[in-house]
Amino acid sequence: MQEIALGIAKNVEYLKSDDKDEKYKKQLLKDIVNLHFDWAKETDSQAHIQCFTIREIESVIECLSKNEDTYNVIMTIYGGRFRQNKKDKLKLNLKKYETLLKLSENNEPLPGNFPKCFINNPFSSNC
Repeated sequence: MQEIALGIAKNVEYLKSDDKDEKYKKQLLKDIVNLHFDWAKETDSQAHIQCFTIREIESVIECLSKNEDTYNVIMTIYGGRFRQNKKDKLKLNLKKYETLLKLSENNEPLPGNFPKCFINNPFSSNC
């Protein structure tokens, strides 16, 4: 799965041959793939109709290639379908991985016209 993630990263130009952050980005991808498998086991999603697949890894990489906030991307893609207690476990699981260890919530305010029905913890900690 690591090789597939690297291939996706190259296709969406997250990894480039002249990238000075290549080593960090490769480690980040490795940690995301490992988190993916660990979180799938933790949530027993393999037996569930909404299991985690390569699509989630691909979605994370695509968001990273667009300079999206890593913490918010992971919490939305992997935590978005769970209640707060599972999201709290996901936050703890992030601390198992070198590149995810220091991630934290982004407390930037939402635009005033942001639809209230879509606000959740990955978007705002003030809800």
